[in-house]
Amino acid sequence: MVAAPHPEWGEVPAVVTTLKPSLAEIRAAVANALGKPARPNHLVTVSVMPTTASGKPDRKRLARLVAGRTQERRRRGIFG
Repeated sequence: MVAAPHPEWGEVPAVVTTLKPSLAEIRAAVANALGKPARPNHLVTVSVMPTTASGKPDRKRLARLVAGRTQERRRRGIFG
């Protein structure tokens, strides 16, 4: 999970994955494991997960990717 910008809350949780789950499935799983407040608001699917030189997920690149996608969706009126 990474933070996604939100006009009212500042930031909200977002999941980036190479899989094709539904946001509802992920929200339910996270709510069961961590509680309702931790449920992600956004799901971003990528073909390849960006990684650092050590092979770990590149959280900075993921955060920029999520920010760009959520801003584009907002401009298009897809969600708040």
